Amino acid sequence: MIAEVLTYKKIVENMHSLIQNSHIKTKHIISKSGIPEASFYRKLKLNGFSADEVLKILQIIMPEQYEYEEIMRKIKQGKEEVEAGNFIEEEDFVFDVRKRLGK
Repeated sequence: MIAEVLTYKKIVENMHSLIQNSHIKTKHIISKSGIPEASFYRKLKLNGFSADEVLKILQIIMPEQYEYEEIMRKIKQGKEEVEAGNFIEEEDFVFDVRKRLGK
């Protein structure tokens, strides 16, 4: 867990260069992130972005990587659910869908 915190800290510390090296304009990032402009620049200067804010910004400046990571997270979650026995049989699924569709 310490490694994850250190990685997060490094990301926050490098946020200025990540934004600067992005092909996305800072004004667009501010607009899409929903962070007020003055707060954005203050947080950028003080390395004060929250984890949710970092995630929003990375989603804006790295959309392909964000989507890849999200897909991989969902695959991992699905595998864990199957291993834990949290699934339904195909026949039960088809029956449920037909019931919902009124067929």
